[in-house]
Amino acid sequence: MAKIKLLPVVLLLLTVIISVNAVPSFDFHMFENFGLNEVNFRRELDLVNHLKDYRKRLVELRSRTRQALAIARKPKLNKNSSDIGPIEGMKILKRRVWIRAAVQQMQQHHGDLILKVENITAEFPISYDFNGAQKGIIVLQGTFGLDPLKMANGRIKYRNKSFAVKSKMSVEDLVDLAKESFDIGWYDNCIEFLRGARDLAKERPDEDDHAEAIDQLAKAVVAANNEMVKRKTRLSQDKKVFPYMIDEKLLKKKKTQPKFVKNVNWYERKSDDPIEFASGSINMEVNRFN
Repeated sequence: MAKIKLLPVVLLLLTVIISVNAVPSFDFHMFENFGLNEVNFRRELDLVNHLKDYRKRLVELRSRTRQALAIARKPKLNKNSSDIGPIEGMKILKRRVWIRAAVQQMQQHHGDLILKVENITAEFPISYDFNGAQKGIIVLQGTFGLDPLKMANGRIKYRNKSFAVKSKMSVEDLVDLAKESFDIGWYDNCIEFLRGARDLAKERPDEDDHAEAIDQLAKAVVAANNEMVKRKTRLSQDKKVFPYMIDEKLLKKKKTQPKFVKNVNWYERKSDDPIEFASGSINMEVNRFN
């Protein structure tokens, strides 16, 4: 009986999955130059179509299950009653058979779904691939000084040129990029993405449920940034920060800076230097104030 009650939940979950993944035009417009990404995109469509078919089968199964439940809810005979005869005994068996058959069908459909999903997703990217894609966006943002807020709204501005892209990002996307930036020690990028996430949340109140995560990460990254600045270090072997103290609340440069900040010969990143950015990332050097 517990398995039968789970059926509406399964249907609801499938409806959510299909509605989230079902793009009206099914246009592949992201990373067109990455062949494997397009293959994965097509496989996602296969998965969505399979889930649609599975939902249809579950709807049919729900109808039969309701019939079984209707039979099961009928008044039961007293097992001590002397009125149980062949006909009543047949009805009791029918009720049990219906319920058992319904549960078996649910188990069979579930098994078919798992097998099909495993076949479709066998070569799907793993979390390592996703983290690699995040790092790619982080490098692009830092290399070309892109505005995360504009990126999230589908606008890429570099120098005096502006480009419109179809793909947009959510507040959660920016928070995830900030977390990845923090994990790899790129604290300046992390601050940029957090500031973009805060600004985007103001534009999209329906996505404003990441305030706590943003505040916690902001506290940690600003502390890390300012600690390196105090040590007069902008770059280390695996970390980089802004060359000044950051205000935790505003996530911007503090109005009042230590006197030494102006005197430190900070390493400057030159976006127009083809040698420096030939590899797609900045030259990681250690610069200390002597």
